[in-house]
Amino acid sequence: MLKFLGKNNISTLGSEICKVFAELLDAEEAALFLKEKDGYKIKSASNLRKKKVQSIRLSLKSPFIQQLKKVKKSILYKSQGDFSLEEFKVLYLKHTLSRLAVNYVIPFKDRGSFLGFLVLGKIKAGAFSNKDGFDQDKLDLSEHLARASVFCLVQAMLKERIASIQDKLIEDRQIKEFLWQFFEQAVVFIDYQTGKIIALNQKAKELFKIEFFNPVNKNFDNLIDRHPQEMFSDFLRCYKDAKILRRSFRKDLFSNQTIYLKGQAFILNIKFVRGIIRKRIGDLVVVKRGA
Repeated sequence: MLKFLGKNNISTLGSEICKVFAELLDAEEAALFLKEKDGYKIKSASNLRKKKVQSIRLSLKSPFIQQLKKVKKSILYKSQGDFSLEEFKVLYLKHTLSRLAVNYVIPFKDRGSFLGFLVLGKIKAGAFSNKDGFDQDKLDLSEHLARASVFCLVQAMLKERIASIQDKLIEDRQIKEFLWQFFEQAVVFIDYQTGKIIALNQKAKELFKIEFFNPVNKNFDNLIDRHPQEMFSDFLRCYKDAKILRRSFRKDLFSNQTIYLKGQAFILNIKFVRGIIRKRIGDLVVVKRGA
């Protein structure tokens, strides 16, 4: 039952949690909802169609989420009438969560922080045999497992956060090392996700005659036709064309490629920066005057 202990990857851990609870409570379906940016999405599931997993999402302000945060019970189960409470029932039925078969809802909380919740449904026929319609021993064990799950999830989230910080540190080190290696030449760093110009050294400012208009933290695509220095705009246009043509992120865009800006020859070298978990980060563009 505790085979999910020690799992570091949140998705893998979530799958194990779904399987363990589904097996314990004789449920055919299980879905683990965790916070992701501005809402709660299914992070892991058991026996749910992919289309359903991708389509169900709850906002942070969802009445259902707000209600779960207030609930004091460790497990809400249909057989005890928790879902028949008028307020809870209305909130449930009005939400997309009603598309799931729900017999149990297990809120995951840690020191007042609401991490998410587990939904289990489609209880197998004949699973419970006592007069109350549920097995108290299994439910008691489920409460203990819920606490263990919260502990494991918090640890996995912490490790993921640490990995993200390490990724950022490696990114910063790569940028500094690359900038230092080519400090005699113009260097521009463009972020992959946002398309923003993150940094450019003094040589780049001098080469493109950037004095009063600072392009840092601005999207390069928006500057192509708006930057007051035409040479810099042409440079960004060449970069955009090369980025469109790039078919694989395993290769750099240019290696000693000659381009012409306002009749002048320039040689570009573009290094694609990756982090510790091979997350795509951005392009370091080195520019020097050609012959």
